[in-house]
Amino acid sequence: LLGYWFGLASRQAERSSYPESHMIGKWHLGFYSWRHVPTARGFASFFGMYGGAEDYYAHTSGGGVDYRNDTRPAAKDDAYSAFTFSREAERVVRRYKADKVARPLFLYLAFQNVHAPQEVPASYYDKPYAHIGNRNRRKFAGMVSCLDEAIGNVTEVFKELGLWDDTLMVFTTDNGGPV
Repeated sequence: LLGYWFGLASRQAERSSYPESHMIGKWHLGFYSWRHVPTARGFASFFGMYGGAEDYYAHTSGGGVDYRNDTRPAAKDDAYSAFTFSREAERVVRRYKADKVARPLFLYLAFQNVHAPQEVPASYYDKPYAHIGNRNRRKFAGMVSCLDEAIGNVTEVFKELGLWDDTLMVFTTDNGGPV
């Protein structure tokens, strides 16, 4: 149902005042056939992964790479996904501003954090959260910090380009933290 809803929402956005509809991050709403991928569901562009529980660095799942730029495999970079996705969002927003599009931008940015597997750059959990004894909880806290930084980076681009005052940003999640 969620995949159907996003397909309808993105197609409606495309037909109405949102000709700029982009999706970045974790799709995880089906890719059985090409008609089920984001660019066939109304998004003008897509950068990210079709499935879920991918490695945050290698962008692999089940032995294969799941890392796309539209429908093509994306260039492999081994960068942490939160920062890869925020850089792509920043690129989309900068291009939107440079093109001087008069109509609104619809950007669906679905971060992988804090979904399994628990992976995070060591600098985000070793020192800042050394007081947390449980290693998994320390990693989780680091993953949240990475997410916070990535969202902050995207927010700063909107502010820098003078778009923030006309921006509606909604935060949501597809699941809670691990038990």
